[in-house]
Amino acid sequence: MLASPQSFMNLSGPPVCGLIRGMDTPLDHFMVLHDEMDLPLGRVQLKFGGSAAGHHGVESVIQSFGSPDFYRLRIGVGRPDRSNARDHVLSEFSKEERPTLTAVFDSSAPGLDDWIMGFFDRASQKLNTPPPA
Repeated sequence: MLASPQSFMNLSGPPVCGLIRGMDTPLDHFMVLHDEMDLPLGRVQLKFGGSAAGHHGVESVIQSFGSPDFYRLRIGVGRPDRSNARDHVLSEFSKEERPTLTAVFDSSAPGLDDWIMGFFDRASQKLNTPPPA
């Protein structure tokens, strides 16, 4: 199932937590997909657990579950040069950036398929390997 909370990103934890608990899904069989300024545009990284690293949406999910023990697919959006971070992550992608994102989503599909099938190590290997230039 793919779900997108209709709350503000910083308050996404309660609706996400309610959905997962209502489905009786183990926390380690759940993944949050989120933007990541610490990765360049187009880079993805699958990780399990750890801190929110300043991402307020992930922080909200951790607080709601009372645990950081879930998967995150970090999707690189790059760090802005001069603009403020909030404006950067809330702005639309440029016409020049869109083909990169389309390619990333297409190339991530096999790794996501592996993750869904429970092959977490294989998924991690595929998703954490940078695509060829």
